[in-house]
Amino acid sequence: MPEAQLEDFGSGLAPVTQGWFVVNVRDAEWWSSASRGARCAFESEYGDPPVEFAQFGINVTVLEPGQTVLYHAESNQEAFLVLSGECALLVEDEERRLMAWDFFHSSPWTEHAFVGAGEGPCVILMVGSRSGPGVHYPASQLAARYGASVAEDTSDWRQAYATVERFRRERPPNWALLPWAAMRSTAVTIDDSQRPAPDGGDPMNDKPKWQVARLDDIERRGRDIPVREHLGIHAFGINAYTPGEDGTLISEHDESGSGQEELYIVLDGKATFEVDGEAFDAPAGTFVSVRPESRRKATGDGTVLALGATPGEAYQGVDWGEAWPFHRDSMTAYGEERYADALEAVSAALEHMPDHAGLNYNYACFATLAGETGDETFAHLRRSVELLPRFREDARRDDDFAAVRDDPRFEEALR
Repeated sequence: MPEAQLEDFGSGLAPVTQGWFVVNVRDAEWWSSASRGARCAFESEYGDPPVEFAQFGINVTVLEPGQTVLYHAESNQEAFLVLSGECALLVEDEERRLMAWDFFHSSPWTEHAFVGAGEGPCVILMVGSRSGPGVHYPASQLAARYGASVAEDTSDWRQAYATVERFRRERPPNWALLPWAAMRSTAVTIDDSQRPAPDGGDPMNDKPKWQVARLDDIERRGRDIPVREHLGIHAFGINAYTPGEDGTLISEHDESGSGQEELYIVLDGKATFEVDGEAFDAPAGTFVSVRPESRRKATGDGTVLALGATPGEAYQGVDWGEAWPFHRDSMTAYGEERYADALEAVSAALEHMPDHAGLNYNYACFATLAGETGDETFAHLRRSVELLPRFREDARRDDDFAAVRDDPRFEEALR
């Protein structure tokens, strides 16, 4: 039997020929839905031609709290093992709470569904025979309370899923919280000892002799590609950026406060830079060096790598790591100037990671912008400086604090 050929169609590797193969869950193809969770089935169900397992189905499913699997019963025997997190099992109109390593055996025609529960993602290994195609979707009041039931009994899967959100080729949104997230499948490391990051982010590899990684290997955070954290670099800043919806690659700013020198490299596509009011095209392969005091921005449809450091000063970076899934919503709201929403979201993030320097700093920023200038705001600012001293000077030049800069509590928090 030959080894199967695997190809990446945008969200991981899937087989395009029959045969045996080995693939890590981290590297395999994922399909996601906002209401139905995400799954990795190791097949190529929608390939041309499809490559499917003839005798059994197997997948790893991720359910965030409230996400559901449609309540159903089928002619095949199935088995389910919870690998991490929590979920509610709806079975024969009863509800059971399952935790990591709980096993559920479903005999043929057992009515069942799963609902994500707890405070984070639930990972379930699902296996089922393919001895027959029979399936039934019963209307269930219990399942309906979770949005997991059809309105009327049916044995037609097309009718059952007619109004259900379709899956898209993409990874689960909270990738950094999943059990395999810390793995670096294609990066080569030697002496890969780990230490906790001082500011509450992901552990960073502290003693690598060398590493190899491609941009596609690095989990993206919106349009940002955190190269520095992925490779465990401490001495300088290095990250890559893809375009926002408005074409923004590098937001307009200067580094006069930090004194940081920056170098931009256009990796692919093309960009248009504007430095101190002068615009110029920058196709792939262009290097743009910018002094700290120069105002700069870039737009385009390519990928830009940015490197930066301050001469004569030790570099201090903020590692978002596992905090990013919690922090993402707050940054979206901040970018849209919904400061109260940003404050609410970062408050929720701090419940998970109360000693993350960046979260504490952003709490103070968002609270100030939202008009919340009580002692709690300055307490978070003080805590951010305790965790990462560079925030002391950052805060003094940060326009987000313009409304409180003359408040004596501001300087007290920075001492």
